[in-house]
Amino acid sequence: MRLSILAALVVLPSALLAQAARLTSADSALIGRILVAEDRRDSTDASLAAGLKHADQRIRTIATRAKWRIADSTFATRDSLPALPAPPSYPDPAWRIRFHDLTAKRNDCVALKTALADSAWAVRLRAADLLSVPCATDASILGTLRAWIDALPADASKRTAGGVSWHGAAHAAVALARMKTDDARARVEKLATHKQRQARMY
Repeated sequence: MRLSILAALVVLPSALLAQAARLTSADSALIGRILVAEDRRDSTDASLAAGLKHADQRIRTIATRAKWRIADSTFATRDSLPALPAPPSYPDPAWRIRFHDLTAKRNDCVALKTALADSAWAVRLRAADLLSVPCATDASILGTLRAWIDALPADASKRTAGGVSWHGAAHAAVALARMKTDDARARVEKLATHKQRQARMY
């Protein structure tokens, strides 16, 4: 409830915002007291009267809403105040959708193999993290994981834009340890003695 009121304060029409003076910390404190009074259904709280007389229309609106909701529990169903615009939406980029979709495909070795070659490294690493023993019979998957480890450069402190440095090798080592222990063991020494701390940690 409090969040919805604060949201109303932020998204009131631009014309109102242009006319309103800059709010102070004292104004914020007053809004807080109004919200608490509304929560307590306390119509005698002095913050309500102060809010109704405030010079800023936004605070008067919040105080008015609080006063009406305290007096009438069905006020939420009325349209006495301006309707709020729809909240902003931030659609996920395509790679993030593919990333999230992988969780439901954790037992689908074909889908995980495809994801190991995704254009986004975040998706590739997520696929490696989801690999398990049933996928150990796929030579292509094992070959990809081995290649990630074998491609680890001596200096893995930097990466190119959109690429990775130590990440591929580290995640591949953990996946191999689950799926094909001998393959992982043969490559552990390279990681255990690597100068990159994260590679040694994994």
